Amino acid sequence: MRNRDRADGGNLTARMSHWASVGATDSPLYGAIGIALADDPTVLAILGEAPEGLPAPLNLFAAVHYLLAMHPEDPLAAHYPSIAGRDATAQGDAPPLFKDFCERHVDELTGLVATRGVQTNEVLRCAILLPAFAVVAEQSAAPLWLIELGPSAGLNLLFDRYRFDYGPLGTTGPEESTLTLTPEIRSGTPPVPDPLPAVAGRIGVDLNPVDPFDADAVAWQRALIWPESKERFTRLDTALAVARQDPPPVIRGDAVVELPNLLDGVPADATPLVYHSFALNQIPEEGRQVIQETLLERSQERTIHRVSMEMPGPVSLLVHTRYENGEMSETELGKAHFHGKWLEWRNA
Repeated sequence: MRNRDRADGGNLTARMSHWASVGATDSPLYGAIGIALADDPTVLAILGEAPEGLPAPLNLFAAVHYLLAMHPEDPLAAHYPSIAGRDATAQGDAPPLFKDFCERHVDELTGLVATRGVQTNEVLRCAILLPAFAVVAEQSAAPLWLIELGPSAGLNLLFDRYRFDYGPLGTTGPEESTLTLTPEIRSGTPPVPDPLPAVAGRIGVDLNPVDPFDADAVAWQRALIWPESKERFTRLDTALAVARQDPPPVIRGDAVVELPNLLDGVPADATPLVYHSFALNQIPEEGRQVIQETLLERSQERTIHRVSMEMPGPVSLLVHTRYENGEMSETELGKAHFHGKWLEWRNA
């Protein structure tokens, strides 16, 4: 179903305004455009073609970013540091130029919004997930078997190939790593495991896996990044280079359907750890319920751990759930920035 097919039309004006207010702290450009054009007819018509469940405003911004990179001479491009460079001088206000670009490329943008997904593979989230993985490892004698739902290019399946710097709390991870992740710890004392938790195996499932060797797929990944975020572009490029050395296994499929098969593949001498970050918002409620029921049912045979980094409110919650003997116990470990920039750890 498309947003335009919903009885409320997808409530797109409110969603655009809300997204702009949330995203403005990290992208003043997108914040200004989103607020100014939240009720623009052309923008709303394009957003209406986005599949229901996707964060449609981000999908549109990515589509414009992706297409604009092919037209660096366009006046709008001067407002995008990712295209024009940091020292470029932009002429005119961005919102009218964005509106004009949408009107001139409406067919191309509509096609992109209707067919492309929002699969932001922000690897800094690993720095938020790692302390939760440490909690799981502390409760388990066996090494971890990673099962990621909605992993995109699978970059967060490779957490043990990155270096982590938690400031006064210490560093961990391979010293020879080409990528160091440095989140801000705003409160609490998250565990910093050294060495990193042992990994016995890893696999992900995604409706549309991103091939790190596919230039167009990588271009879309870059388009999903906000134009001012130079450090995110660098992180993505470095993580993709790491992934190309030994690509993580990511199968194409529906996580709801494939989860039982993935659990069947976990050896007896490994700890099954199912995790996801900003993926459940694209799974219908009934699908989320099936995932929950699957984990509860399978926990009658063995203990299963789940780590989620999702965004039910203005910030994301980091949650560890332990499934055992058909029952579950859930612990909120902390709150985090949706891209992993900071963590507020809840000390026990």
